[in-house]
Amino acid sequence: MRTPEMIPRRRFPKMFIINLALITLAASCTTTRAGHGDSVSFGYTPAENPLIGEWREGENTRLFNADGTFTVHGGQNLQGAYLVRGSALVTLTGGSAVPVKSAFVIKGDTIELNNESGPAVYRRIKKEQSPETRTDAFSGKNWNAPHKNNMHDRWEFRRDGTFHFWHIHEGRPIDRGDYSYLVQDNILLALKEDLETLVIYTFEFQDEKSVTLTPLVPPGGKAVPYAWDPENL
Repeated sequence: MRTPEMIPRRRFPKMFIINLALITLAASCTTTRAGHGDSVSFGYTPAENPLIGEWREGENTRLFNADGTFTVHGGQNLQGAYLVRGSALVTLTGGSAVPVKSAFVIKGDTIELNNESGPAVYRRIKKEQSPETRTDAFSGKNWNAPHKNNMHDRWEFRRDGTFHFWHIHEGRPIDRGDYSYLVQDNILLALKEDLETLVIYTFEFQDEKSVTLTPLVPPGGKAVPYAWDPENL
């Protein structure tokens, strides 16, 4: 019987080893290539959005529309935009730049909301048909900031109310995370997949292919022009 020491070791040609290394390197590079970022952690497509429809609590009736807008009637009369990701709901009332973030739990036809104002339980009274896509001025487009020192930021918006943020450094994409967003008046608000990081910008379109974003949260940033990249969708 031959012991392990007696079994001859298999020798691979050097060219085979080099090719294997190149294949492994290429595979690792493709995982970080910019291209709509597939990691939609805790995200919902419009068709999966569990809030779309009409809900009632006491005198208040909330209507969450499929286009990312909402209205409240009854004891309060409000309208604005919202986003939902994981167990987080963020609403922004028209004319305001101060969002309200709530945790929510859905149990059958009831939804429990909990925010700084305290808990509230709504009961579903109507369920709306949900579309497959959402349309706004940003959706379905890739937006590039100006190149500076071989670096630039790139936001790749899908048609489901989410986008992926890349920082491109000397041609290499660095993943900065996935976001859900809402648009209200001239405000773009986004919540990162960690459900904690919230960013708010004002925006102004120069034309359909160029927009300037000015950060409100976190404060102190400079206005940055972004250009639509129609060649790389």
